[in-house]
Amino acid sequence: MANSNIYTPGGPVQARRGLYISRQADEELLQLCQEGKYVYVLTSRQMGKSSLMFETARRLQQRGTTSIIIDLSDIGVTDATAENWYRGVAIEIETKLEEQGQALTTDVYEWWETHSPLTITQRFTRFFRDVLLQELEGQLVVFIDEIDTTLNLGFTDDFFIAIRALYTTRAQSTSYERLSFVLIGVATPANLILDTRRTPFNIGHRVDLTDFTAAEAWPLATGLGVNEADQSKVFDRILDWTGGHPYLTQQLCIELSRQPRDHWNSADVDGVVHRAFFGDRSDRDHNLQFVRDWLIDPKKCPGRYQVLATYREIWRARQPVMDEDQSLIKAHLKLSGVVKRVGSRLEVRNSIYREVFDRRWIRNHWPETWWDQLKPAVPVIAAVGAVAVVMGGLAWFANGQRLEALAAREDADTQAKLAEERAEEAENQRSLAEAAATEAREAEELAEERLEDSRRAERQAELARQAEAEQRQQAELARQAEADQRQRAEAGESEAQEQTRIAIAEQQRAEEQTDIAQKQARIAQLREQAARVLNLLPTASAVPGVILAIDTMDRSWSEPAVNTTAQASLLKAMQVSQEVNRLQGHESDVESVAISADGTRIVSGGADGTVRLWDANSGAPLSEPIQGH
Repeated sequence: MANSNIYTPGGPVQARRGLYISRQADEELLQLCQEGKYVYVLTSRQMGKSSLMFETARRLQQRGTTSIIIDLSDIGVTDATAENWYRGVAIEIETKLEEQGQALTTDVYEWWETHSPLTITQRFTRFFRDVLLQELEGQLVVFIDEIDTTLNLGFTDDFFIAIRALYTTRAQSTSYERLSFVLIGVATPANLILDTRRTPFNIGHRVDLTDFTAAEAWPLATGLGVNEADQSKVFDRILDWTGGHPYLTQQLCIELSRQPRDHWNSADVDGVVHRAFFGDRSDRDHNLQFVRDWLIDPKKCPGRYQVLATYREIWRARQPVMDEDQSLIKAHLKLSGVVKRVGSRLEVRNSIYREVFDRRWIRNHWPETWWDQLKPAVPVIAAVGAVAVVMGGLAWFANGQRLEALAAREDADTQAKLAEERAEEAENQRSLAEAAATEAREAEELAEERLEDSRRAERQAELARQAEAEQRQQAELARQAEADQRQRAEAGESEAQEQTRIAIAEQQRAEEQTDIAQKQARIAQLREQAARVLNLLPTASAVPGVILAIDTMDRSWSEPAVNTTAQASLLKAMQVSQEVNRLQGHESDVESVAISADGTRIVSGGADGTVRLWDANSGAPLSEPIQGH
């Protein structure tokens, strides 16, 4: 029976009680949070970021770690000022803790106003140091969702700089190691601090949220309502179209679950895909609309000519388009979701995107070039050329108009030549773009950069000539300052060496704690095995209990703390166990067994396609396996 309730194509799974699909990112993010690392999960829309965040926060809470989820879209950005925005974040943290039953004794609003003489950034960092870390015990993980909502604000550079400052302060105070952040949104680390004069946001571990694999997504097949004979075939066809994209996969599953039928084939699935995502439906699907906006909306894609040109090369797949972490164009394409990285190259993310955003779509949305603007003037230019020819002919018959005709002809020739040159240039540009749009664009950008560098160098040379006199006057001051800087550098070097020594000592303590924890885990496991031995001996599983007792004894020689317990469990096993013959040989399940009338022989048939004959007393095989039953 179909069950569309398990699918959650939009919003977090936990909000709708849908079926949560675990991926590699789940374990990776949980491990990093438990280790107190700073993490960022930055990818395109509807990849399951919020669901991953809620699930990780829930698992951390179960392990005794305090988790706070802040959705920046709830703070508001329409009329936000730096003062009320930062204060709103702090109050939101207070509210989330109250909802979890961990209310702060500090009134955050009053605390914020009391510390108003400080800058906003100082208040924000001290709020974590003097309030949260003082009142909360244990590890604290703060999830910041929808960070891309801040990118258009003029004051949020300081927000991410403050987070980075909390990270770097760990080198001076170990108490800050209890605090970590997870940043989530549609952005790149380079987007977080826009002021190029400041150090970029270059901390933290990146967690990649990938599409579902076939094994990960398989639980979704249970809600399709497809008979078992068709289920695997239908689900494989779904993944052929979606590539495991979380939203598209679940949305397509919903469409199929709403159209029950006795039998499905690949053509039936293809028909549902066309009705659900292509044609007019593609304009209404919010995921496809998001991708479309990121590719052609001037507000979201200022360099859309370069973006579309690069996407066209990826779509054509005539030659590999390699990914580059430093390329803003390729980063924009990945954030749109239309492409993904496969190995070291970029590919269209799935067949649905490839069908919707195809060659015709690219051509229809190609930005207007100067040649497109020139086209309407071509008839005028041609007309001017024709007039020039006529006037040139009349000049032979009208000597009185010779000078005027000559001037007009020269002007017409100039216009015709200009038109010819422009047409030739346009043709060359079009041919070049058709053959290698990406290379031409990059060459043009490089040429512009070099021209700008040349102009800048000329300006700087002029300024240098003007400043040369002042520099000579300042040279003596610079030499005096150099001595002061050397002294400060030596002091800084000493401080750095001390910080290095402290860091090495902290690392050694951490390694010792890890060794102790691993040893305690081994001892606990051996004690649990010894207890299981005693539980198994009185049951039908006595033989496995003996084996487990031997294994426990063998592994406990290096652990004196549990060796006595292991010896006791082995002794008990030897005292109470009875010999049992085990018939071993089949490579898979045994499906049938028969015993001879005199009780001396046993015959067994297995799913591995063999029949075996055994001695009932010793358990030894009486013949080679008989194949092909």
